[in-house]
Amino acid sequence: NIFLEWLQEVKDDIDEGWEGENFCPQVGASSAKEFLGRWPSLLTVMGDSLMNQWQLKRDAIASLKSNTNDNFACSVCDPLEVDCPLVFVNKAFEEKTGYSADWAAGRNCRFLQPNSKAFS
Repeated sequence: NIFLEWLQEVKDDIDEGWEGENFCPQVGASSAKEFLGRWPSLLTVMGDSLMNQWQLKRDAIASLKSNTNDNFACSVCDPLEVDCPLVFVNKAFEEKTGYSADWAAGRNCRFLQPNSKAFS
């Protein structure tokens, strides 16, 4: 069973994997390490689409590439890994959510959900 295999892998992280009522263990740290440094090349490939979709200007794409844009929060996840972990979050994501890139990397984005079952 895939779930039991995954649970066996993350058993040591279970106590640390909770953010409010959301279970978000850091299971994708290796994926985040593999993605490290690929953000600028991803934006090179996606730049035209981002400019068309969000009406971003070239200087905005450049500031996203250098991770100096604090207006446009971005995150990248790896859908091929267990629990679809975040592999990158930019500076604006950190500032707007209060979660550091080091903490968010390797976790599913469930931690962004409200900490109240009634509200969720």
